Amino acid sequence: MTASSCLLEPFRNQPSRTEVRNCILKLFSYFGELQRRAKRERTSFPEEDLPRLWILATSASDNLLESFGAKLELKNWLQGVYFLNESFLFL
Repeated sequence: MTASSCLLEPFRNQPSRTEVRNCILKLFSYFGELQRRAKRERTSFPEEDLPRLWILATSASDNLLESFGAKLELKNWLQGVYFLNESFLFL
């Protein structure tokens, strides 16, 4: 999970939609910061090096998961680990 750089957002209870959106906003803001730094330093920053967002919560309703299009990947992960579409992760 933390083999590469990541942002961890822990929640004691189920996060609201607004809280999830705020987590995604932080991720995109950080992407922008990394890209601006690379541009200033005249280096490249490959998409595969962008950090991943992990939202850790004790629960998440089906309604919340469906509203963000969260999907299980049971081939590689255990029950309870959901992923958003790839475009949310790497732009």
